[in-house]
Amino acid sequence: MSCPPFYPLQVVFEQGSPEGVERPSGGSAQHVQSTYVWADSLLLRARSEYFRAALTFIESQQDTGDNVKRRRIAPRRGRRGGKSVEADRPDEPATKVLRLTYQDAGDLEAGKNTIQMLHDLALPPASRTLNLLPQGTTPCLLLKMLRWADYLGSPECAEACINMLPHLDQAEFRITDIKNLLSLPHQAAPATSYEKVERFCSEWLQCAFGDTARVKQFSPEDVNLLCLLPPDVLAKIAPMCCKYLLSHFSDVYAVIVDAELLGNFFKLEYALVEMWGGQDKLVTHSENDVAILLSLWCSGKSLSQEQMVKLSSVLRVSRLSRSFRCFFLRKLAWFSPPLDSDLEVFNGMLDEDGISKIHRVSNLFHDYPPAWIALGRRRSLPADATKRSELTACFSQDSLGRMLAKAEQSNAASCLKSDLFYFGGFYWQLILMLSMPERSLGVRLALSKKHPLPPPPAVRVSSSLHHQESSGQERHIASICAWIKCHYGWGSSDSFQGLKVTSPAKFGEVVHKGS
Repeated sequence: MSCPPFYPLQVVFEQGSPEGVERPSGGSAQHVQSTYVWADSLLLRARSEYFRAALTFIESQQDTGDNVKRRRIAPRRGRRGGKSVEADRPDEPATKVLRLTYQDAGDLEAGKNTIQMLHDLALPPASRTLNLLPQGTTPCLLLKMLRWADYLGSPECAEACINMLPHLDQAEFRITDIKNLLSLPHQAAPATSYEKVERFCSEWLQCAFGDTARVKQFSPEDVNLLCLLPPDVLAKIAPMCCKYLLSHFSDVYAVIVDAELLGNFFKLEYALVEMWGGQDKLVTHSENDVAILLSLWCSGKSLSQEQMVKLSSVLRVSRLSRSFRCFFLRKLAWFSPPLDSDLEVFNGMLDEDGISKIHRVSNLFHDYPPAWIALGRRRSLPADATKRSELTACFSQDSLGRMLAKAEQSNAASCLKSDLFYFGGFYWQLILMLSMPERSLGVRLALSKKHPLPPPPAVRVSSSLHHQESSGQERHIASICAWIKCHYGWGSSDSFQGLKVTSPAKFGEVVHKGS
């Protein structure tokens, strides 16, 4: 087999348009900014799959006498971030030209450094002009060089860049740099080199998550990159992950009712949610809160059977309210007990022995996940926790007027519902009822369905509600519910002590109109 020819190669970098933006038609060549570097064809061919294919193509065209000056070379693995590649045969046959497209100044610098690195890897260390990486190389520049190395098909070049990671200024790395490192294509470098990447990223993350001030600045998307780490590496930094999760999502009730917190919780990856569900220090009014938040997170996600079983195994089932445990839990789409854990039998044993005796007869529950019979969360409710059971349902005078008009038109009862509010694992509504023709106004509290949760299981809600009269013959609702009991059949019930609902709307105009 003959040796490949040796000749000087001019690698020209031309600035291209950003991805998705085309150059205006009819643009002249002088508007294209370009620069070039010289290299030896034999050295580049030896360490780059791309150059090997491109130069072979150019030489074959020359051998066949093809007079086409410029030919487009197909990249090794599709387009690289909008880069296109062209091969030129200049007028002088002694020189070959390859054209590459760059997007910005950083991309250009990385591309030129990569070409120089490919050239220098074939030389003895003493003869290398850059010593593989130039002085002052930043993490961003190194990442761009890694992308170039992958595009040009040079595992040796990628490995050389990876070996330089520990030598860069660690303070210059950002969480996005670590994310980009972990998402590098694995075919770009040998497996041993990617072990170095994972080890470097793991050490950086351990340091970053140990800094409380830095952790608070991370977003859920930032923390999700931890799931790209191998399971054994993730296990090592699990304490730092838990610290982040508890600092943002420990107050379960607050996450459920706050749209921004709930949106951030939805962004968490499964591994982090499972880790969150196993924490002792979640702040809950009851374990019902944990089950509801997990249900909201699971909505719309495609979980495997194994994932649903694992998620079901972190729920403290014995700490759920009886109605939730017996009649609501089994309706949750994600709840999947392990094969040897029968929920009906568990409930029967728990009801017979009682929660207070559960640890004295724990041998009866050995087939069930440990969390099912674990102690309650180590809750420490905030100072304003009592106010969370209070609802102020605001009805505008316009809505009350429409309710009256509808009742008068149909000569039948009409009702008006408040917005939903959450408490104790269920969503509630305050419902005003106007009876005709006596024009009597009643009020009741009801359980309501909220997507994606199944319908509430209560058959009947008993409550003590009363009206308070104000001056001027105008009635205000100050419906203080001293207790609410939800009946489910089989003699089962749940009590929600101290749940309060109020409304500042004035009802005198509705009740007394026309009288």
